Amino acid sequence: RLAFMPAAGGTPLPKAAPGSLPGDLHVLGFDDVLRKRSFNGTTAGPPSVVDGPPANAWSHGRGAFMLSGRLYTGWDDGNFYVRSYNGTTIGARTALDLYGLTSVYFPIANVTGMFFDNVRNRLYYTVAGYGGLLYRYFTPESGVLGAETFLANTGDWGSITGMTLASDRIYFSRTDGNLRSVQFSSGAAVPGTETLVLGTGDWSSRGLFVLSPP
Repeated sequence: RLAFMPAAGGTPLPKAAPGSLPGDLHVLGFDDVLRKRSFNGTTAGPPSVVDGPPANAWSHGRGAFMLSGRLYTGWDDGNFYVRSYNGTTIGARTALDLYGLTSVYFPIANVTGMFFDNVRNRLYYTVAGYGGLLYRYFTPESGVLGAETFLANTGDWGSITGMTLASDRIYFSRTDGNLRSVQFSSGAAVPGTETLVLGTGDWSSRGLFVLSPP
């Protein structure tokens, strides 16, 4: 069938830009508290509390990323949520429709970190006990998550405890509590580029993300 698509009018697509550095790096703590600290890629400022109980218990988060004032988080109840956030005020969460992607197909409750690549529209994530860096496609405008899973990298990704993408590097923690980074290029982590960023402080978390203002 043929259809006429007028060039004039229409609705502009909403912005879907990730955060960049320097910026505020947020940590979903195991103690239910969401904290932020200034971060330029090598040094971090002191932490400050953004949110916590009774409003939200952030230890139930399972990975997080932010796009133009919208914060996306996996949760241990198997849902994938979105809410507004401007750096100060956090809005009420709304569950995205996964269209049948139950835990068998997308094990959100076992996700240990996630980030979004807005160049390729890919949601990258790691799963507890699985050594690969996985991704599936995600469309922020509609909130639709792709049904098929792809493998970006093999290696020791099963020990991740929080990760985010900022300024072409993946920043992540493992169970030892250190913050590391690895170069991200052509849709994958670049082998041999992992470096230790901060070896002091407990960076292990349920999720990391960099603020992306509306």
